[in-house]
Amino acid sequence: MTPLLLVDGDHNFRQALAIALRLDGHQVADAGSVEAARRELAGGEFAWSVVDLRLPGAAELVAELVSSRAGVIATAVDPDLLAEILGKHPEIAALEKPFRVEDLRVLLGPAPAAVA
Repeated sequence: MTPLLLVDGDHNFRQALAIALRLDGHQVADAGSVEAARRELAGGEFAWSVVDLRLPGAAELVAELVSSRAGVIATAVDPDLLAEILGKHPEIAALEKPFRVEDLRVLLGPAPAAVA
C-alpha cells in the first residue's frame, strides 16, 4: 500500500477522493486543516501528500513536506497560486481544481499491488 495524506478543507471532496484512492489500494489518511495534517504526519510517514493551498498555513506545510522528501501534489482553484508554489518548489506536482481522480492517479503512478 502507498501511504497517502489528503489535506483539504472540503469534507465531501476529501472523503470522496479518499474512497476512490482506497478502492485503488492506497492507504489513505485525511485531514481537514494544516493542524490536523501535522498531527497525522507526527503519527507516521507518508509517501505522498495532496495539499489544498487555500488552507491557512498550506504553503508552509508544503515546504516542510518538500524538505522531508515526501512526494507533494498541490491543489488549488487559483492557477496563479499554483504557479507561485511551483515557482518556489519546482519538484512538486500540481493539480488545478476541479480535477478528476484519474488526473491524480496519473501523478501517483500505478496502484499498488494487492497483498495476499
